[in-house]
Amino acid sequence: FPVTIHTRGSLNLMVDGQVAQQPKIIEEYTCWKDQFPVLTVDLHRPTAVSKIKIYALKELENNNYLPTGITLEVSSDGKNFSVLKNLSEKEINDSYKTNSAIQFSVETKSRYYRFTFENQIKLVNPEEKAWLLMSEIVMQ
Repeated sequence: FPVTIHTRGSLNLMVDGQVAQQPKIIEEYTCWKDQFPVLTVDLHRPTAVSKIKIYALKELENNNYLPTGITLEVSSDGKNFSVLKNLSEKEINDSYKTNSAIQFSVETKSRYYRFTFENQIKLVNPEEKAWLLMSEIVMQ
């Protein structure tokens, strides 16, 4: 992960492999500045997934933005990935308005799920950088 990741003293919940139950229970965020992350989830065995929710915080006044794109890839071996879904900025924003989370449907069964979060945000002040704050990725 880039050195711009920080958790303000909280646990590294987005990067430590913790498994939680519904409903969303965490109100702490892992943060990335400027360079948004690539996160790989290893479910330890092929697992069917039909819905994904990504909890992120959007506060434009604090430079906290949603990603401008998300690519979801799957793999059975953790080495060779194939693209399952690409979400556009419009799809991300529309989902967030409706669900207060980035939510989308998929129909797949895999062991590894890789999420690439894109940042094409151009701020007015080039000295400032966009932040991505996420608390959880829920896979059902």
